[in-house]
Amino acid sequence: MKNLVLCLLTTLLLLGCQTTKRQALAPQNNASLNDSVIIQDQSAQLLGARYGDDTSERAAVITLAPVQAQMQRFMFQTSFKHKLRKAFWDHEQLRGNKIIEVDDPASLTELFAVRGVDGKNVLKLTPSYTLSSDRRHLQLTLVAEYFAPQKSKNGRDSAPQLLYRNNFYYQSPMLAFSPRTTRNTADIAHRRHQIEEKYYHLLDKTSDGYQRLTFKKQRDDELNDIPTALSEQEISKQYSDFLNAHQDWLIDQANQGMTEVIEMMLYDIATPALPDMDEASQFPAPKGRQWQRLSKREGRNLVSTASGESFNWGDLAHD
Repeated sequence: MKNLVLCLLTTLLLLGCQTTKRQALAPQNNASLNDSVIIQDQSAQLLGARYGDDTSERAAVITLAPVQAQMQRFMFQTSFKHKLRKAFWDHEQLRGNKIIEVDDPASLTELFAVRGVDGKNVLKLTPSYTLSSDRRHLQLTLVAEYFAPQKSKNGRDSAPQLLYRNNFYYQSPMLAFSPRTTRNTADIAHRRHQIEEKYYHLLDKTSDGYQRLTFKKQRDDELNDIPTALSEQEISKQYSDFLNAHQDWLIDQANQGMTEVIEMMLYDIATPALPDMDEASQFPAPKGRQWQRLSKREGRNLVSTASGESFNWGDLAHD
């Protein structure tokens, strides 16, 4: 069972996806939002962890194991759909649109075959949560894509027309936690006791002189080789314990991030020509946060960070 859980968590680790290049919604297509269907893709990763640099895949698994189930429950019990409704209420075109939650990835390969779409334009929204690779931030990504159905000349369905898309990123403030990386005196004393106890019993069970010398040499070697640095697993366990004790913080940040990426999306839909990054004052960021636009090379995605903090660009380079 333990191996099954580890395998499941490993499959939830996010390695990143292809960068979504922004395609602005042309003004003539804005009115079409009035009679569309919103599909919430619930098949995306609920909580994964980026790994790389100083964090291995195994370390990410150990970190997330205790909080994975709670975050999954949050994703389904705290309705993203409700937050969409609340945010869309003041948006004239989106206010009355139907929202469909889909958790079967196979059905999303043909959006216009999803039950309830009925040939209308589709705004597909894919939210996902991650921990940054340094395990100091909760990050939320929203991929928004807006499609119109197309008919070929012979009357058969053809590939849908992409009218709009972009990526939106929210990053929580940095966790106020720094793991201990070296063993303290008590740790080392405990390890010495374990080694001495082990060889005490081995020596007590043999009267062979050569074997006793061998055991003594092995004991001395192990005592001299006691590491002063904590293992990756031990450091990951500290992160895990901290996150497990601060699940309310994780959920609060997930809630805030969920609201904010929706707000960024609505702003982006209504603003075909985005300002440059050095014109940050033109972005309506909430108090205490800052919105930035990545350069055209990175796809003109919008990123929200706590004021004074920068986004982990290494993470985003994998998206």
